[in-house]
Amino acid sequence: MYPYEWCIVSRTSLLTLYYAEGEGNALLEKAFIDYSKGKPFFNGDNISYLDIFLGSFLAWLRVTELAASHKLLDDEAKTPSLCKWAELFCNGPAVKPVMPETAKLAEFAKKIFAKSQA
Repeated sequence: MYPYEWCIVSRTSLLTLYYAEGEGNALLEKAFIDYSKGKPFFNGDNISYLDIFLGSFLAWLRVTELAASHKLLDDEAKTPSLCKWAELFCNGPAVKPVMPETAKLAEFAKKIFAKSQA
């Protein structure tokens, strides 16, 4: 599977997390395991473009979890590799300083939705 094909599958899977957590999580977990080959990130030992592409959804995923009061990507039993990847990605030296705080992003989302409904 070429990386661009994986991106299409992964983006679909990640968006599926919002709607059907079981199936989407399992597909994304399998894709991560297959593509990373036991390494901490999708392309090996360092953060790659694919990690950045998928990692950019993590902040909004956490906002969704906060709003729903339900964790979608925090099940060590079902998606241990994906949970570890998300933790490593968010705490990476290039990512941590720019990753928005969940509470601040949630407040921003409330403002945006309020404006769009007005």
